[in-house]
Amino acid sequence: MLAAAADNNDQAAVDRELNRLAGIAPKWDLPVAWQVDRLRRKDINEAADFLQRELARRPDAGLELQIAYPRLLVGAKRFPEARSAFEALLKTHPDNPDLLYATGLLAYQMRDLKTADDRLQRALARQYPEQDFVRYTLGQIAEDDRDAERAGNWYRQVGPGQQYLPAQSRLSMLEAADGRLEEALSRLSGLGGTDQEKVSLALLQSQLAREAQQPRRAYDLLTQALQRQPRSSELLYERSLVSDMLGNAGNAERDLRLILKDKPGDAQALNALGYTLANRTTRYQEAYGYIEKALKAEPDNPVIQDSMGWVQYKLGRLDAARKALEKAYAAMPDPEVGAHLGEVLWKQGRRDEALAVWRKELAQHPGMR
Repeated sequence: MLAAAADNNDQAAVDRELNRLAGIAPKWDLPVAWQVDRLRRKDINEAADFLQRELARRPDAGLELQIAYPRLLVGAKRFPEARSAFEALLKTHPDNPDLLYATGLLAYQMRDLKTADDRLQRALARQYPEQDFVRYTLGQIAEDDRDAERAGNWYRQVGPGQQYLPAQSRLSMLEAADGRLEEALSRLSGLGGTDQEKVSLALLQSQLAREAQQPRRAYDLLTQALQRQPRSSELLYERSLVSDMLGNAGNAERDLRLILKDKPGDAQALNALGYTLANRTTRYQEAYGYIEKALKAEPDNPVIQDSMGWVQYKLGRLDAARKALEKAYAAMPDPEVGAHLGEVLWKQGRRDEALAVWRKELAQHPGMR
């Protein structure tokens, strides 16, 4: 009857049948599980509180129903409560791989790296089904623990599947950080995948080359990738940024215009083109037009607000520039935005304010010039 009522979407009949079953079979978990599922669809916190009450009067409830309670707490983002509930279950089921995995992930969520590492390794030893996901997570924990060697060992153990490309990507980043850029780039070049995954890998290659202070290498890698996918807006945008780093505003403008040819309303490309023209040329009025379009599309974007402030400064509209930059800096206290704001304040003769902004940024970012 319960299944029939559910199939007919007769909620009143479902409720009556659940209550009847709970009365004649108080030790049977299924009616409770159905009630929990019904409540979860409306309010996950209500479902969790209901199940907590049911478990309190059902000490012999099955493990699956007991585990459902902390899982609901996780879904409700009540992480400390969820962790406590999982830990209580683990005391009576110390070798259960699902509980070891859950307590490990929650420990990681709460930045308890030592416990997270211990629990996930134990879950792995007890054959938790998602072995590669556990290995990948153990690699992340090791990275957070600043143990690159241990992290690399875990990433190398991840086999073909959903976690393989992320693990190989992390390995390449570790290699590049260790000064082994060629090894990192070679690793990424040898990976296959979907078209989008290939784009992501090319972007990562560019990032690693840029971080190694090799923008020309990044440009060449992106050019190779664009030969295979010439209309990729992500690759074109990245190459425009690298061109700007190389001081080649013409190439940057070309790539951004290719994006806008396919996506004329792309706010990111409009903003980048406007900023490039404002920063690298004297075509300030044209730059203003592109940034204005971008800002209309995304009026609360502090990156675009910064660009608007900078082009207003270039046009000599200092009050408008300061207002835009103050708004951008309040939302995104980035050193470049701070540098722009300081320059405008200095130009307005508000030198104490300018120096205060610059000193703040220098204190927080000592490498800033």
